[in-house]
Amino acid sequence: MTYLEKLEQALSGLSKQERQEKIDECRHYIETHQLDDAAAFQLLGTPTELAEKMRADVANKKELSEDDDEKKWLDPTAQKKTKTSKSWHDTLPFWLLVLGVPIWMPLLLALFLLLWIFSIVAWLMMFAFTLASAFVGIAGVVVLPQAFWGGLFYIGSAVSAIGLTVIFTPLAVFLSVKATDWTKRVGLSLLTAVRKVVLHE
Repeated sequence: MTYLEKLEQALSGLSKQERQEKIDECRHYIETHQLDDAAAFQLLGTPTELAEKMRADVANKKELSEDDDEKKWLDPTAQKKTKTSKSWHDTLPFWLLVLGVPIWMPLLLALFLLLWIFSIVAWLMMFAFTLASAFVGIAGVVVLPQAFWGGLFYIGSAVSAIGLTVIFTPLAVFLSVKATDWTKRVGLSLLTAVRKVVLHE
């Protein structure tokens, strides 16, 4: 079941109209921010938790001003700001994050390189086979009048290289799509972790 379907079940206590309004609001938020189900879980919480916030919103009849584009329950970073000063141990995780840049930044780059290495290799091999087929094919055409069998061998090699290019093209595309998906998931997880450190959630 999708996130919205689970949310609709969790909102069973509301009237049909109220439930539909909340589902439409959540759908608009998810589509606007281009979230998949995993990202919705991370940013909005579980459907049950979000449903509780929505019920409270309906029960208390809280209305935002017309200048607000989104409901309070849709803002995962919304917090009541206090004027109390933060002690050193409250800001310690933030400074550890900043001072640790020389350590975690190379590790982060290595992680993303690891995610993309197979895709990069596949594209490089496809490019190499394409160049090889072009050069060997031209060489075969040039040699063919002088040495028939030698030219035929070069042309055959060029055709084989074209075949390998055709094989590696969908593989490279598939690996690129997977690498993009993995990068997105890792990026969202890292952003969530950093936000928790910075905002002390």
